[in-house]
Amino acid sequence: MGEIPVNDITFNQLVVALVFECPSSIRKKVIDKEADDHKKKIEVYSPVSSRKKSFREQNITKDLLTTILTQMRRPLQQNKAYFVLEYSDDVIKRVESLTKSSTLKDPNFELIVMKKRGDMSESEAIFYYIRNAFAHGSFEVKHFDSLKVYYFESSKDKNIKAMMRLRESTLLQFAKLSQMDASQIKSFQKKRRS
Repeated sequence: MGEIPVNDITFNQLVVALVFECPSSIRKKVIDKEADDHKKKIEVYSPVSSRKKSFREQNITKDLLTTILTQMRRPLQQNKAYFVLEYSDDVIKRVESLTKSSTLKDPNFELIVMKKRGDMSESEAIFYYIRNAFAHGSFEVKHFDSLKVYYFESSKDKNIKAMMRLRESTLLQFAKLSQMDASQIKSFQKKRRS
């Protein structure tokens, strides 16, 4: 792992937006204490961050989360570099296969390979995996001329859940998306329809 660019303003902006203000929530089923039989379970959402309202707390759910996901994955899908795997699949093997078979001229092309989560939406999972990689120090920033590329790995108990390689400009776009309100996200839907 390389040096952590703590004196870099853009790096610090990304850490604030994607770690301290991570918009993801984790869904859990808990017993409904108000139910008569005390056996009924309800879904509750716990925000990952205490510093900012999560997507769900801002009423950004369902189709709005899908719109965010579309904005995030579009360029990666065009390059066939976006994969959501089943829990039993191997992230490292998929990344190696993708890297070997790619016909892209850029050897540092962007990619996201991650395992599906049952407790949050796909768009929230991307933010969550980036947050975890930053928070646990499982990232590296590499410089290629004027280009900065971030390498992320998110794991738990030695099980790699996600690997990503994203340009700094892409991460800034992700941060911007995470800070939009519902009406701003709806504007993407209007553009797509027109």
